[in-house]
Amino acid sequence: MIFLDIDDAYQLVDSAFRSYEKNPATDTFTLQFVAIIAVNFLNCCFHKNASKKYTDRAIQFLRELPVDGAIGINSVLGTYYEAVFDGDAKTAKEVIDVLKKSGCVSLIEDTFKK
Repeated sequence: MIFLDIDDAYQLVDSAFRSYEKNPATDTFTLQFVAIIAVNFLNCCFHKNASKKYTDRAIQFLRELPVDGAIGINSVLGTYYEAVFDGDAKTAKEVIDVLKKSGCVSLIEDTFKK
């Protein structure tokens, strides 16, 4: 998605979100798929300095997914991106620290200086 124009990417992602919202599934595969779409889009938004309306849509979408262990990391990543886009350095650092301790920081390494 990062190679697409951010407006085009948003249209694709929003279409996927709306499709899921029309018929929300709770199977693990579908939850993982839509959560990964949201997180990847947030990363794209970061690199493209996207409008807050785009980031808010993806973050809200992640918040509304059912709680499921298989997508928990995506919720944490959503919290990280929300903190970054809101300028909440404290929360962003806390999430980075947790991801470092759990060996998952590579998921967001492209968004902060080491």
